[in-house]
Amino acid sequence: MKVGKSMVRHSLSVSLMTKLALCWVILIALFASLLLFADYQAQKSQVQRVLQDVGNRDVFAIKDSLWRLETQAFEQQIEQLIAQPEIDYIHVYDADSTPIERGVEPAQQSIRMTWPLIAKKEGNEYMLGQLEVASNYTALQAYLGESIRWVFLGWLGVSGLGVMVSTWIVRRYITAPLSALHQQVNQWDNGLPKQINAPLQYRGWYGFEASYNAMVTQCRQTLSRVENEKQDAEQASHKKSAFLANMSHEIRTPMNGIIGMASLLKSTRLNDEQQEFVEMLETSSMSLLDVINDILDFSKIEAGKLELEPLELNVFELGKDLENLFTLRAKEKHLQFGCEIDPEISPLLIGDTPRLRQVMINLVGNALKFTEQGEVAVSITKVLDEGNACVLRFQVKDTGPVCRLSRKIVFSVSLNKAIHQQQRRAVLGWASRSLSKLSI
Repeated sequence: MKVGKSMVRHSLSVSLMTKLALCWVILIALFASLLLFADYQAQKSQVQRVLQDVGNRDVFAIKDSLWRLETQAFEQQIEQLIAQPEIDYIHVYDADSTPIERGVEPAQQSIRMTWPLIAKKEGNEYMLGQLEVASNYTALQAYLGESIRWVFLGWLGVSGLGVMVSTWIVRRYITAPLSALHQQVNQWDNGLPKQINAPLQYRGWYGFEASYNAMVTQCRQTLSRVENEKQDAEQASHKKSAFLANMSHEIRTPMNGIIGMASLLKSTRLNDEQQEFVEMLETSSMSLLDVINDILDFSKIEAGKLELEPLELNVFELGKDLENLFTLRAKEKHLQFGCEIDPEISPLLIGDTPRLRQVMINLVGNALKFTEQGEVAVSITKVLDEGNACVLRFQVKDTGPVCRLSRKIVFSVSLNKAIHQQQRRAVLGWASRSLSKLSI
């Protein structure tokens, strides 16, 4: 548990600090880039102003020196212009020759400016040549390189400071409170969450504390209410099952009396019509008794009062009874029906014959009811016969419409064998829960 908690805290703090530091570094980089771009535009405008100042300030002096043929003054003026860091190239020329050229030949993307050198005297104009000034942004590039270096160093320093501040903030106001609250959240009381108390130094988490405690209170109240309702439902179900068991038992007693009286009446002298009425009475009473027995068994299972009755059991007679009961019904629906029993099974067993017969009748009856074509087959096989242990396998197979061509309902029965009066007998038993599922 300690390892898991440390891993949770470590991964949470690392994730938060990494994301916050990354955002901080990106913001500082964007801000520095904007500063560099603004500085680049300002320096570029400065170069253009310097070149324009040549036309506004120095063209007249250069033109006067050329008119007066003052070569030394002209060259001094050119050297002063080329000495400026913003100017990389100066070219003074006319149609015939190139009087002077200084600097580096301008590149294709350089900025160039040209002015005509025209002298005026006595109302006449004399074309002396042209002055061309260009800049390759050499000074600008050097300035930008130096600026980028200082900006990069500043970016590293500010980013490092931002990362340290972010780390401290995350640990102080996020990771530490979450770690303290995480320890309290993992505390349980009888499988229910406990309320938490935020430390005094973490006042910003009081809202979370109140919301979480309200949720815990509601959860505990809901679980308590559900538990009480569950207990009430279980008690009501037990009472219902007990009531059904008692009522079914009380109803079965007079039904046995009716069946007995019908049997006695059947043995007396009766005409054909009376005989038919008595047989109908006896059949209806037996059917109603079977329904009552089903209700009684189901209610006993729910109430936990089902008790198995050890009686003599012959699986071959059980198979014969199934064939007698359902062969006619299968023929009416044009279905094939058969019961196959393993001949190695002992014909004499001891088990709860009525309930086993009830289970098989319900299974076969449902199979015939929901099968429109094909077959319904019953097979009883021996799975294990070793010492005093024996297992039988009962299988009902039909071709009803259950999203596949055929379906099987299989259950196994454990047996204990014993030798009594030179006859092999076995005690049959299965769980009441399984019986309730199979009898539906």
